[in-house]
Amino acid sequence: MLTVAKQNEVVNATVTIETADHGTGRAQLIPGGYLMTAARCVDFDLDGGIALGDRCLQFIQTPAGRRFGNLIYHTPRIDVSFSF
Repeated sequence: MLTVAKQNEVVNATVTIETADHGTGRAQLIPGGYLMTAARCVDFDLDGGIALGDRCLQFIQTPAGRRFGNLIYHTPRIDVSFSF
């Protein structure tokens, strides 16, 4: 079982990704300035450059309410998206 302190770390590291259709996805902040999520949680399609690993801008919101844009790189074939 996780201690309360570790539970709070997980909560504070979980951010919301805003999608174009006003939906949301979840991601985890990783020490070192990284963010990782499933590719299906962000906006992209399989046409053009995104399918080839291009990056796109997504808006992220922290549990504290801070909102910022972040470039996200997609690897949809393995369902992973990340930023750094």
